[in-house]
Amino acid sequence: MKLRRAFGAVELIFVIIIILVVYYTCFHNQYGRSNPFAEDAKQLKTKQQVVDDKLEEIQNSKTLMNEQIKKNLEGEY
Repeated sequence: MKLRRAFGAVELIFVIIIILVVYYTCFHNQYGRSNPFAEDAKQLKTKQQVVDDKLEEIQNSKTLMNEQIKKNLEGEY
């Protein structure tokens, strides 16, 4: 019975140590980053900005093409 209780205590200590290691690894590193997922959000924001810029560029080029077509049809070369 004591052996079974000893294994339970050892397993509990291992679980506590693993939880502490994971916690300090993710949230208390020396680089000052408090959230390990903040970098992913920053990269996502950057990618979204690139997509928005490209869409704006496409919209501007479509507007210029429409203006050029309109000028051509009116005969103003």
